[in-house]
Amino acid sequence: MAEEVTKNNPKSSIINNNKAVIFIGIFSFLVTTIFFGTFIIITLKQTNAPTTKIVLKQAREMGPVISLGNDILVNICSEEGMEHFLKTNIVLELDSDEKTVAEVTKRVPQIRDLIINILGSKTKENIIEKEGKDQVRSEIINSINELMTIGKVRNIYFQDFIIQ
Repeated sequence: MAEEVTKNNPKSSIINNNKAVIFIGIFSFLVTTIFFGTFIIITLKQTNAPTTKIVLKQAREMGPVISLGNDILVNICSEEGMEHFLKTNIVLELDSDEKTVAEVTKRVPQIRDLIINILGSKTKENIIEKEGKDQVRSEIINSINELMTIGKVRNIYFQDFIIQ
């Protein structure tokens, strides 16, 4: 019997060692597979992700600018019927023609009158928001350009825009 025990022990220890080696091999294989699978998935997600292109706007050259002088002060109403004051200072950006600068300089009183009439026809609610200011800006530019015989006004800039 002693011989049987010694014979069985070496075989059982070899079997146990083989099971341990197989278990370690399978475990290592699974860990390696999970690692590489995760790596491949992350890599594919990064390459398939939509790329955003940053497009830089090229700044256009500013044309000559002319201030219309002192502040423009206009009475405006609100929709509730209350009277308010609008104080603004406007600068005109012109196209680059020298003749345009000369014509605008000559027509400053007409342009100021035109702006006063446009602003005076608005209500506080019409011009308090950005969209309203943009609409007034477009209206002023178009009206001034209709008045001009030489050149155009590219843009106007409100230096001050105070409603009280």
